[in-house]
Amino acid sequence: PRTLSGGQIQRLVIAAALSAGARTLVLDEPVAMLDPLGARTLLKTLRRLADDGVAVLLVEHRLPLCWPVADRLIVMDRGRIVDRADLTKVGPGHPVLGTLRRLGLRVPGVLDLADRRGIKVAEVEAKLTRFAALGPVHEPIAPATHGEVLAQIQVPSFRYPGASRDALVEVELTLLAGERVALLGANGAGKSTLLGLLSGALRCRALRPVEDLVAVPQDPDLALFCRTVAEELAYGPSERRDPSIAAQVKAAAQALSVSELLDRAPQALSRGQRLRVAVAAALSCDPRLLVLDEPTSGQDHQQVESMLSSLALALREGVLIFATHDVDLALRHATRVLLLDQGRVIADGPPAAVLASLPRHIPLVLPTLSRLCLSLGIPPSTAAQLAAGMLAADQLAADQQVTP
Repeated sequence: PRTLSGGQIQRLVIAAALSAGARTLVLDEPVAMLDPLGARTLLKTLRRLADDGVAVLLVEHRLPLCWPVADRLIVMDRGRIVDRADLTKVGPGHPVLGTLRRLGLRVPGVLDLADRRGIKVAEVEAKLTRFAALGPVHEPIAPATHGEVLAQIQVPSFRYPGASRDALVEVELTLLAGERVALLGANGAGKSTLLGLLSGALRCRALRPVEDLVAVPQDPDLALFCRTVAEELAYGPSERRDPSIAAQVKAAAQALSVSELLDRAPQALSRGQRLRVAVAAALSCDPRLLVLDEPTSGQDHQQVESMLSSLALALREGVLIFATHDVDLALRHATRVLLLDQGRVIADGPPAAVLASLPRHIPLVLPTLSRLCLSLGIPPSTAAQLAAGMLAADQLAADQQVTP
């Protein structure tokens, strides 16, 4: 098990629970670190178990993945049940969709757009096609092609002790200032290994340490050791004898939405909160290269958007490189995508170009709304962005009709 990736270990633990023959399964974010195909496979298995009489309760933030297989939705906020719904009856106009958006949770994209525009789900593609003819809803993120080289690594091969095959093979990577690089691939493709070598957490004779780099591991608890959140955020700047520790702490806390947690003990927080604290502590060090392994696990949609936007702003002259299974996130926030398969980089380029033509054997799935956007030549956008653009287009068309 020690040679497995985080996602593979998660599947192993769930398999062990299933093999015990339990009639009730209570799973806390079981798909958080699984690639999209692995998550769908697990959820279909849980659906079959439920059909055979097993009761299954999931705690999840990745609602679009769970939506097709779940019977009921229960929404909680601050320790209370605030809404519930029979998912077979949820469509545009259902009040639970407003509750989810208010709490920063993600609604399946096509349903979200239909609800925001007051149309049927079946009408979304036709409406988007007409909208696409009017021009892009926003400019796509431009790749950084002329920035300063901040890091270069060349890995002939890397194998973990006791493993039967190499975890990485013939990987070369150059990182330029201003880049936001997403690593995508199946569980076990080599994403965490590449980040570990880059950060120095894994040793390789062929590599030199990268300067001014801070990394946050997949398990945030490995990066937290102080009594309070405020002390965690101040630790890095104080080690560097930064003269503006208070300002660094305040800025990092605001960027990662942990300002209200500064007096709390990190170990008493939820996993999602602990992860944001670990990222905030890394950001407070003012790194030029920030390495994050699965930074969105345990985060709701609103927190994910806020985190990536804030990090992009803070690292305008640096590099953010992160491993993720969220294809939609990579499409909208990365300037560059590296696609890994069995330890090799098989694609490297702009997100839309790499993800629009995925090899069939790669277990990544484009969300329906993003796939629609790419097919129509629209930059990948959120339902909120598309709804706002479509509304503006409708208003412009109406104004033109009444103009003498």
